[in-house]
Amino acid sequence: MLKGLWILEETGPSLYKLILDKKFFEVNENLISGFFAALDTFAKSIGSEEVAKLDLKDVTFSFIRSSHAIIVLAAEKNEDVTQVLLKIRHAFGEVMPLIKKSPFNPSVPSDLDELEKKLTIKVRDIIGASGRSRGGLSGVEGYMIPKLQKPMSRALGERDQLVNRFGIVAIDILCRANGKETVAKIATALKLAQSKVEDVLAFAQKLGVVDFEPRTG
Repeated sequence: MLKGLWILEETGPSLYKLILDKKFFEVNENLISGFFAALDTFAKSIGSEEVAKLDLKDVTFSFIRSSHAIIVLAAEKNEDVTQVLLKIRHAFGEVMPLIKKSPFNPSVPSDLDELEKKLTIKVRDIIGASGRSRGGLSGVEGYMIPKLQKPMSRALGERDQLVNRFGIVAIDILCRANGKETVAKIATALKLAQSKVEDVLAFAQKLGVVDFEPRTG
């Protein structure tokens, strides 16, 4: 089963991520980005141009280069995700020309939200087609109905954690967690990728800020 996907600039900063295993929420993103960048440097030093792999205790990290970027896929140990990784690289190559670039670096997108929206659609299809999990963290799915468990004015610490991790858009999402709208409807209303809304709400659930109403109908 897949656990996470990261796409990084060559120097390490993250361009895109999709987390499918909640334990990766606990990993410092700067730390993991630096780790992957170091692995890529090592791979280049030995002339590797194909998929490279690193087996840890229970996770295999597979990574491959795309123009000016590193694509990393985490999966259960020894699971062969080569074809999935190659398809994701192809999808990334299709999406990047459609995204406005930074005036300071033409290889870096200036609109990461737009990159996420366009790329997530393709990535989710690839993951689904490969027979692997395409659900959000903690089982959050589009049909679920989130509801705040306490006012945000009484959850200042949790609010800070959410904003630090996801940006101010997390507050916009939580403001719509009224027990009436599904995750999919919130994503549509805010013009966000559904995966983004799923990840924010999953983390908010972990913090005890939201829970989900039983599905009806």
